[in-house]
Amino acid sequence: MTVLWVLLLLSTMAATLVAIAQTELGVVRNAVDNARVASIADAGIYHAIFGVLDARPNKELRTDGTASRLEFGGGELWISIQDEAGKVDINRAQDTLFRGLFEQVGIDGPRAHELVDRIADFRDQDSLVRLRGAEKDDYAALGLPHGPRNEPFQAIEEIQQVLGLTPEIFQSIEPFITVHSRHRSIDPASAPELVLRAAPNLSTAGVDELLVERAEMTDGTQSPSSLTTAQQRAGSRGAGGVYTVRATAILENKATFVREAIISLRRSTESPYRILRWKQSFDRRQSDTGEFLN
Repeated sequence: MTVLWVLLLLSTMAATLVAIAQTELGVVRNAVDNARVASIADAGIYHAIFGVLDARPNKELRTDGTASRLEFGGGELWISIQDEAGKVDINRAQDTLFRGLFEQVGIDGPRAHELVDRIADFRDQDSLVRLRGAEKDDYAALGLPHGPRNEPFQAIEEIQQVLGLTPEIFQSIEPFITVHSRHRSIDPASAPELVLRAAPNLSTAGVDELLVERAEMTDGTQSPSSLTTAQQRAGSRGAGGVYTVRATAILENKATFVREAIISLRRSTESPYRILRWKQSFDRRQSDTGEFLN
């Protein structure tokens, strides 16, 4: 009996050790996969940066946020580049463009007008209240701990402090707004489709035609000498530009990592770009068209 109990005890100990070893092995494998998929995503960011800086024609490089697929490091890599000039600048945009953006995400005309006025009151330096705007007293009347900043937004997240701009509204406009464009209008060559349809000076037919031209640039039917806006800027080392780059890496076991960076092109040949923001972003599922869905 003693021998049997000893054997049972040894068997239990062995089974426990095996289970612990398997658990630790799983943890190590997960750590390796996490490091690997993150490295692939980071490599995708730098691949995009140097692609933008390369002045040679590249029909596969687009700066309107369209995702392209690569195979890299034994994984799948989706990269998108969005020129910030194609977004709505929340410090400079025309009121009509801003209202159009709100209407495109499903906010009705009067409500959109109200939000535009309140955004303007939040960032301007005076205490004059626009027709549907809000200044310090309006924030205080609702018991809010803050009022308008009376200075330009430094980051798009700050717009959530504007009276009436809910987290749901921010989430709907977040991919289409910027503080880096510094233009009252948008660059139609790189603007997302929703922003194009929000622009007051573009007709529905004009937007459709522009989207067809973009597709032709991708499938190679357009002249090889045509360059994207980003490549033109990089080649001339002119005004530079600011771009949001997103890289989504997916391993065979479906481990996924999303890296997002905002980069600024510079005139210096020694330091041709600067990273303004570097963060891990949310996971997005791939659609059949290569685009990503929240």
